[in-house]
Order: sequence, then C-alpha cells, then structure tokens
Amino acid sequence: MNRCTFIVAVLVGVLSTQLLAQGTGAFSFSPAHPQAGDQLTCSYRADNAAAKLANVHEMYVEIMVYRDDYTIPQARPVVLDGALKLSGTEWRGVVPLSEPRAKFLVFRVVSGDSVDDNNGTCWESLVYGKNGKPVRDAQLIRGSYRMRMGYFLFARPSADLDDAAKNLRQELRLYPDNWLASLRLWTCSFRQQKDADKSPLRKELDRLLRKWKNTPQALSTICADYRMLGDSATAKSIRDMALKNNPKGQFAQDILWSEGLAAAGEAPDKQIAAMEKYFEQFPGLSGAAYQTKLESYFYACLDGKEYAKAHAALVKFQKPTSGEYNSLAW
Repeated sequence: MNRCTFIVAVLVGVLSTQLLAQGTGAFSFSPAHPQAGDQLTCSYRADNAAAKLANVHEMYVEIMVYRDDYTIPQARPVVLDGALKLSGTEWRGVVPLSEPRAKFLVFRVVSGDSVDDNNGTCWESLVYGKNGKPVRDAQLIRGSYRMRMGYFLFARPSADLDDAAKNLRQELRLYPDNWLASLRLWTCSFRQQKDADKSPLRKELDRLLRKWKNTPQALSTICADYRMLGDSATAKSIRDMALKNNPKGQFAQDILWSEGLAAAGEAPDKQIAAMEKYFEQFPGLSGAAYQTKLESYFYACLDGKEYAKAHAALVKFQKPTSGEYNSLAW
C-alpha cells in the first residue's frame, strides 16, 4: 500500500467512526461529542433504506435530555425539539442544547403521529465536557438506561447488562468517587449472576459498605442490596445504627419515607396517613427532596378524593403546572 492509499484508508476509518458516533441509518447529528450549549445539527435522510418517514410534509427531531440519575429528586428528563427543513431528500435542522445539566441524549424523529425511533432503540449520545471526556454521571445514566432503569419517555429498549456494566465501569474510571455508579454496577452484577453461589457478590457488597459507610445517601441502597442477598439481619443492623447515629439525617429521611410507603401498600387513605406522619417527623424538609415528596402526597390525595388536602399541597409547589391545576379541577 503506497502512502497516498494509506492516508485515504485512515481518513475513511476516521469518518466511519465519526458517523457511528453521530448516529446510524437514516438519522445523524453533529458534533459527535456534544457539549451543553452546543448547536446540534440534525439530519434525516428520507432516501435511506432504513428511513421510516418518507413522503411527509413536515418533520421534527425530539431530544430527550437526561440531567440526573432517576433516583435524584426532580430528575425527570426534559424534551427539546426542533423543526427540520427539506432540501432534496435530506431533512436538516439545528437544535440548541440549552439544558446546562445535560448528560445523556436520546433522539427520535417525528412527523404528525408517525415516529422513527430506530426500531425502538432510538439514537443516543453522551454529553461531554470541555476536556473532551463524558461529563460526570453521563455513563452512569447510560448504564442505567441499558439496565432499563429510570425514565423512558420515548421507546424502552431491551436490557443489555453487558453494555450497562461496561458504561458503569467507564464512569468509575473517570469518576472513582461516584458511589452511585459503584452500587449500580453491583446491582448489574447481581442481575447478571446465574450461579447459586452468591459469595462473590456478598464479598463485593461488604467492600462497598466499608467504602461508603460514611455516605448517608449510599446506605439506604446498601441496605436494600443486603436484602436482595437474603441477609435482612445485616440490612437491619445498618439501618438501626444509621438511625441511631443521626435520627433526622439524610439516611433517616430516605429510609423512613420508603418504609412508610411500603407498609401503607396501595390504598390511598393509608398512603396519605403514612405521608402525613412522615411530614410530622421531618417538619424542616425543604428543597427538591421535599417538593418531590409533596408531589407524591398531592397525587395520593387526588386518588383518595381528598381534594382539600390536594389543594393545600398544590399551593406549596414551587412551580405548579397547568396540568396539576387541571387534575385538581377535574
């Protein structure tokens, strides 16, 4: 191979890699490594063999923007959209990535009631920082997405635990202090485990407990993981010690909320009573965590036809939506 042929071959390889990063089939986007604030150029080739939207008169791209892990209060994704304009057989448009907390993107293309979501898998991208690396939590969120955990406003793809584990390990290589990624990787390993012998999982969970025992947010997940292994005694020991050390702290807020709702079951009246008891226990709640719990209380009151209580909760919302007011009105 002469030098010219070699250079051409390298360029073709680079371009192929970029195209794969930007999307495959009928849809593509650029830049290949988007950052928050970028202008995303989106293209849909109606003449591509994989295109599902042909002979349409309008087209939009919708981008689901994941901002935080689904366990974080008020972590719901937001959807950005933009019109595409036809030139020949290519639909093209630009959508500003205006969400500053963007971490993971999922794309689909729509025209009226018709949707091209890449056969249920959608197109996707991590969000990158100025250093050229995925931002913190980007690969945690993608790994969780592969595990079918979290919010799915578009298609819900099949689980791919091998790829999930790969993303979670990459997250930990970049951000070794990400306790949630390490515990999510343990959950992924638990789901992958086919052997009856759970001792390797137990050994790893013991290690994670030693590492994250002083991180209150991690302890409630670790307790649940011990229960998954069938060790309710260790889970209770961790719970009781954490509550004794800080009865009003983050762990107490998390565990008593989940335990109260679990004990209440699905009956709205019992859920309402459990939540009201919780709010009495923690009268100083504020911020996103409080707003999320208040929202749960609001909908429980609606289900239980306690409309006066629902209204009292709604007026405490920081940013009530028209849909929430309408749900109360109806």
